[in-house]
Amino acid sequence: MNARVLWVAVILGLPLQSDDTHEPGSLAGRIQAEALAQAEREARGLPGTYRFRTVGVPALPPLAGPDARVEFSHLSKKEPSGRFFATFRISKDGRQLGFARADLEGSWTGLVLRAKESLPRKSVPDESQVESAALEGTPPPGALTVLPDGHRLRQPVPAGRVLTFADLEPIPLVQAGERIRLTAAQPGVTIVAEATARGTGCLGQRVRVELPGSRKWVHAQVNGQGEAVLEGFSKGK
Repeated sequence: MNARVLWVAVILGLPLQSDDTHEPGSLAGRIQAEALAQAEREARGLPGTYRFRTVGVPALPPLAGPDARVEFSHLSKKEPSGRFFATFRISKDGRQLGFARADLEGSWTGLVLRAKESLPRKSVPDESQVESAALEGTPPPGALTVLPDGHRLRQPVPAGRVLTFADLEPIPLVQAGERIRLTAAQPGVTIVAEATARGTGCLGQRVRVELPGSRKWVHAQVNGQGEAVLEGFSKGK
């Protein structure tokens, strides 16, 4: 904005805007367009439908002209709903000039799981205790759309509340100190033995196991209730 235009704007009481505001070909416009594109990419494959809009004008580093290079860095949230932002690295002629931030707002429309009744701590909810409810706006972080297998409630959930991943915890399948079935299998041969778990683990987790008849410890992967597979082997048939 040159001095004459600035003087006229001040005399007439007009709002002052930079040359980059809302111009698609400007640096600010390019950053906003790329921020929207990145948010849409992040939303692909997620349940429900997302809509995005930019909020305000990106603050640019000094000396960043319209021909500066824009390189995407990251989004501030994994779930692109509500207020969040995209960060970009700005460079010119191979020289790093700084970072720019584009603020965004995401709106979500879809179905979430809501408790039909009060659910106690440590319970495993089933389909009869929850219902799909339509929601438009910003869902709670980690809102569930389906009940994941192998989980239970870590805390009580009142009737009518949307269930989230924060409400859940994996169900332990192996307890420290209990006897478990340890399997080691290779093509043509399967070895099964009883062993003692020295750690508590859920499905897929790694636990320490004490071998029978010795005090030797190995690591195994939990693959079922009271069962584990020796690392480096399959679970067999």
